[in-house]
Amino acid sequence: AQRKEQERLAEEARRMAEAQEKERQRLAEEAQQAEPEPPVETAEPKAPVPDSNREAIAKALSKALSIAEMISDKYGSRTRAFAQFARAQAEAGDIQGAERSIAKALSGVERLSDKASRSYAFALIARAQAGAGDTQGAERSIAKALSGAERLSDEASRSYAFTQIARAQAEAGDIQGAERSIAKALSGAERLSDKYGSRTNAFALIAQAQAEAGDIQGAERSIAKALSGAERLNDEFGAGTYSVAIIARVQAEAGDIQGAERSIAKALSGAERLSSSDEFLRSSAFTYIARAQAEAGDIQGAERSIAKALSGAERLSGIEKDIVLRDVPAAQARIVILSP
Repeated sequence: AQRKEQERLAEEARRMAEAQEKERQRLAEEAQQAEPEPPVETAEPKAPVPDSNREAIAKALSKALSIAEMISDKYGSRTRAFAQFARAQAEAGDIQGAERSIAKALSGVERLSDKASRSYAFALIARAQAGAGDTQGAERSIAKALSGAERLSDEASRSYAFTQIARAQAEAGDIQGAERSIAKALSGAERLSDKYGSRTNAFALIAQAQAEAGDIQGAERSIAKALSGAERLNDEFGAGTYSVAIIARVQAEAGDIQGAERSIAKALSGAERLSSSDEFLRSSAFTYIARAQAEAGDIQGAERSIAKALSGAERLSGIEKDIVLRDVPAAQARIVILSP
């Protein structure tokens, strides 16, 4: 009898526990139903691009694409041109065009034998992939760029490669990876000679990577070193002008419009003084100046500078012509993107 009573009490306790659990579930459901649904956050709809703007962008991209197609790929110039152009296409909203350009860049990079060119190109491709929304592709390209950069023995090539890798990592959201790559780029830049502006240019480009990774103070320090170096450069071979043109572009893209305008004025003055024997550096400088002018809001000035770069490229041949032209398509695309 005692055992039966214990079993009855246990059964009763079990039923009470079940009833309490059901009541808790009912109350929770009622509370959930009574609670208002949180508003769904939606992005503000973008204003439609006017037909005239779309037509202008499409026309400019088509013109830029024709220039990229002209470039040979002996030293990776065509590959780099398509990688840089792809990112501009993505910025302009032409994702399908960006994907086609990325495919061409990937095809080209696999054929490059120079380790430095290959690593740098993979970093450029990674930035384009990240900009086009291909996160996994960007990660694969960054891994290949890092693998190549680690094996480089030339300090300048190594520093430049890690700088571009850092920009790709920042674009892909890997800020810690970008910081590690910037540290390696800085370490190499400190050891560079500045006879032809290698050290100055390295610090200017590192500043760009630092700004994109969110290290504004580091970027300011690197720009200060680049500006100091540019002041000391002998412009006999156009190195000073070329370096100031790079600095101007970096300042403009970092939002330092006043600093960019001062550097643009110096670079324009220096570029105009360069003789025909310095056509390569003169034309290269005008390409960088054009990007800086566009970012600073001087679209007409940018168009004039691009025209001068193209005119100079016509007087060049071989690798020098390819190097000048490889930066032109992306610059042209960026100019039309920033045009009012």
